Amino acid sequence: MYQRYKLIIDLDRRDSLPPPLVIFHYIYMLGRYLCWCWKCRIVTKIKVAYGEKTYSSQDMVDGGLDVPDGEELDEDRFSFWKSCAHSFNSSQRKQAAQEDKQMTQNDVYEQVSDDLSRLDVRVRRRHDRLHDRVVKVEKMMQESMLTLETIKHLLLTKGGSPWLLLPWELLLWKLLLCKVEG
Repeated sequence: MYQRYKLIIDLDRRDSLPPPLVIFHYIYMLGRYLCWCWKCRIVTKIKVAYGEKTYSSQDMVDGGLDVPDGEELDEDRFSFWKSCAHSFNSSQRKQAAQEDKQMTQNDVYEQVSDDLSRLDVRVRRRHDRLHDRVVKVEKMMQESMLTLETIKHLLLTKGGSPWLLLPWELLLWKLLLCKVEG
């Protein structure tokens, strides 16, 4: 960025014609300056004649205009290009910050998406495991019901009356009746 600024300053200070013809440029500049001075003196004399302005020696030097010195003029140009460069850099920084923010948002979105997909896989695995366990419990319940019905059938064929059974057989009999009726 500084190189651009330096190039602009160099081009501004450089002569407009190549070295052998630069004398013509200087003659042209001298003629313009003399015309400007002549024009300013005439304007100042007219203003003084009509009483719009008082005549002073400083008016003779600059024609009544507030013209900055050559160094101030260069400083003004310098500050103008410096402010242009500063505004360009600030806009570039803002644009880069916005792109970084957008990239950060995209990264966060991708990370959340990946986390959700992994979580979804975990939930599916746990659901499958839970389903398998429920199926196993149902099979065990069916097997125990079949076993209890077989025991009931054996008990009924053995004695006929439940009161002739041993205490543990009686307890089992009551349990079977509750299961079958319920």
